[in-house]
Amino acid sequence: MNNCVEAAALSGGLLAVRDSKRTDGPAVLFTGPAWQGFLASVRADLHV
Repeated sequence: MNNCVEAAALSGGLLAVRDSKRTDGPAVLFTGPAWQGFLASVRADLHV
């Protein structure tokens, strides 16, 4: 499977997530609580 993402912790408690195959593309920024909510939804198999 070639569906990969990269994540990096940024200052101010933000997390940047991007497509590892498009390193010149945009990153999505999450706060810690937003990232935890996103992961919980994915784990629960919800469509977010």
